[in-house]
Amino acid sequence: MNAYLALLQNCANCDNLNANLILGVEELYNLNRPNSGLQHLHRAMDDGHLNAAYFMGMVLLRHVGT
Repeated sequence: MNAYLALLQNCANCDNLNANLILGVEELYNLNRPNSGLQHLHRAMDDGHLNAAYFMGMVLLRHVGT
């Protein structure tokens, strides 16, 4: 798992939008790192990743409603 996360982090550091989306979801839901997870999702969303924007919206709706 560590090698997988290291690869994702390296790709995200090179502005890979898909890596930022995947890493954001991993950190948010599997690694209990909500702040950095949301930062990765936000980075992908800001650079135009539509799935990241949708996912970010769903996350925010879920947390606002609770």
